[in-house]
Amino acid sequence: MICAIELDALEPDLSERCEQEFQRQADLYDGELFWYFDSAFEKVGLIRPSLSAQVVLGYFANCGCPVCCLRFGASLHPYIDARWPVRSCQAAVFYMLGGLEILLNLQYEARIKSAIQEFESTKECKILLHVADHIITTNSLTSSICPEILSYINKLLYQTRDNGIEIQ
Repeated sequence: MICAIELDALEPDLSERCEQEFQRQADLYDGELFWYFDSAFEKVGLIRPSLSAQVVLGYFANCGCPVCCLRFGASLHPYIDARWPVRSCQAAVFYMLGGLEILLNLQYEARIKSAIQEFESTKECKILLHVADHIITTNSLTSSICPEILSYINKLLYQTRDNGIEIQ
């Protein structure tokens, strides 16, 4: 059974600042949503390999932030960059699929629909979806996961120029 990874004890002060940000975000949406789209937190670059970045990503991923789930899942898998200090292929699957499921469930949430669409249009999202596609393919998961996840990945990765996005 795959379960969440908690890195909080590795940098407790940073984890405490993450908790404060979580509470701030929870106040914004009455505790119903958590969305951290920024690429830095407390001067920690969340897309640059470091233990601090993984602590932050892991914290917010465990709070249910879909962007952090995808980023954390990618950081755990050596496919994207072997310089990340904490790695686990099994946990990468857990977080990547969890993040995709959360995004699918939030697609029609009016309060963050535009933020999701903004994220989906970024190069980073495309990179993360390529990682997800690689993880799904190399682990032979195509027949055992929700077909909506596969459709979502394919839709975003292979949109045509007619939609303003080049085919990757």
